[in-house]
Amino acid sequence: MRSHLHAVWLAEAKLALKPDIPDILDLTGADYPLKEEVLSVISKSDLAARARSPMKRVLDQILAADDGSAPVWMGEPEEFVLHVAMNAPKEFNRAFDRWRELYDSARTQLAKANKQSEITGLSGSDRRKIKAAQMQASDQLAILEQGKASNGSDFYSYRYLATEGFLPGYNFPRLPLYAFVPGEGKSGSFLSRARFLAISEFGPRSLIYHEGRAYRVIKAKLPPQAREGDGSELATKDIYICPIRLACQRGGRAST
Repeated sequence: MRSHLHAVWLAEAKLALKPDIPDILDLTGADYPLKEEVLSVISKSDLAARARSPMKRVLDQILAADDGSAPVWMGEPEEFVLHVAMNAPKEFNRAFDRWRELYDSARTQLAKANKQSEITGLSGSDRRKIKAAQMQASDQLAILEQGKASNGSDFYSYRYLATEGFLPGYNFPRLPLYAFVPGEGKSGSFLSRARFLAISEFGPRSLIYHEGRAYRVIKAKLPPQAREGDGSELATKDIYICPIRLACQRGGRAST
């Protein structure tokens, strides 16, 4: 329901998104914020008020399919619409966090490989590995930055927002996991799978079959907040395991 209401809100904002995500985000700013021209449109003080009426009409049509009764979790429909409209700018910005993580990870990989390439006395094998890492990182950046400018790409702006659950989507999984497959003589590509499938298909040492070739999963890319120290260890925290009877006991350390 929220994704459909977000679509109405975006239409009322009259913000025609460009196909490529770098036309929406400022890649020169810290944490890649929304571009000023985008932020100014979605932050207009009267946008929520303008969007409420058409959003309410859409919600009424959805609820009419169930005798017009609102589900318990929704509460009062009018208040629900107002809440979605007021929070839409924040949710729109948050929807790009996954792209930001992928982009930042690729840039980190490229910077690391470039630094390693300056080390003297490397063997031929090590230099080939570093060169491969540089090429893969460059491929990832190209895919993320260009998005292939078509609605067949996972990073086409509207399709991406649908996979992140901000807009309605029908032909691809919401909140998928991505795996980067390096190209053989051509640019690589990102493969997306629903999370319940990715658990097995993208698991450690799993084989991925793509365009007539087999690739083995050798590592996972983690966002900075999931790493600690020099990045070689997972960040962990204390947890409490509480049985049903609320008798809590201290748990061990678990990865985030």
